[in-house]
Amino acid sequence: MANPVCKVLLTKAPLKAPEDDVDPATSLRTSLAAGAVVDFWGIVRGTESGREIDGIEYETHQEMAEHQLKLIAQQMVEKFALERVIIHHRIGFIVAGAASLFMRV
Repeated sequence: MANPVCKVLLTKAPLKAPEDDVDPATSLRTSLAAGAVVDFWGIVRGTESGREIDGIEYETHQEMAEHQLKLIAQQMVEKFALERVIIHHRIGFIVAGAASLFMRV
């Protein structure tokens, strides 16, 4: 396997898939051995404990959260022989229905 890539981002900005990383029409920017690219979107639910909510406030200690997300990404690479792990997580107030987490493997 080539050198794996792990990218982590904590942001207050709305999440979007990193277009510069994968373009299925031209190149996956990974070896042909990978066999797949999977995107996962975590969305803020509209209810909590049976009650309707407007959204969720995500607070974090930035350095510690980035460190922990990098550890998780590295563990995923090692356990599943992945070539690339991208984790983007929003912080601050995220309205119900909006993405709070994006992962690509």
